[in-house]
Amino acid sequence: MQPSHAADLVSHLKRCKFLLLTRREFDWVLELDHDTQIVVGCIWRLIEAGRIRWTSEDHGHKFGLPAPVDAAAEVNKRIAGRSISRAELRAGTLDLDLHIDTGCVLQIIPSSAGYESWNVSSPIGCFVSVGGGELSVLPPPHLER
Repeated sequence: MQPSHAADLVSHLKRCKFLLLTRREFDWVLELDHDTQIVVGCIWRLIEAGRIRWTSEDHGHKFGLPAPVDAAAEVNKRIAGRSISRAELRAGTLDLDLHIDTGCVLQIIPSSAGYESWNVSSPIGCFVSVGGGELSVLPPPHLER
C-alpha cells in the first residue's frame, strides 16, 4: 500500500456523508455523497456506544425477535444522512473504519487473504482491497485513456 494512495482515500472519505447501505445477493453497497460508493464483499459491523450493534452476519437472523434482522435498515436508521468525521485504513490488513459524527463506527473487516474484500469508486480513483492486504489503485474514469 503506497502511503499517498491511502492518505488520498482517507482524506476523500472524511469529506463524505453516508447516504445508504443496501444488501445485494453477494455483497453490500454503501452509497456516499460526492459520487462515492463502497462495495463490501466481507464482514462489516456497526459499533455503537463502544459495542457491536449490528454486523453483516446478523442479516436475516431472528435472534428471538418478531422478524428477521434487516441489517441494512438498522444501519440506515442510525447513520443515513450523517457525516463521516474520520476514516482510518490499517496498513497490512486494510481494515477500514468510518467514524460517523453520531459516535458510531462502521468497520469493514477483510476476511480473506485471497479475495478482494472491498472497493471504493470515487472521483479521485478506484481503490481495491486485494488479497493479502494490498491496496490497488486505478485512476478516475475521466483520466483513463
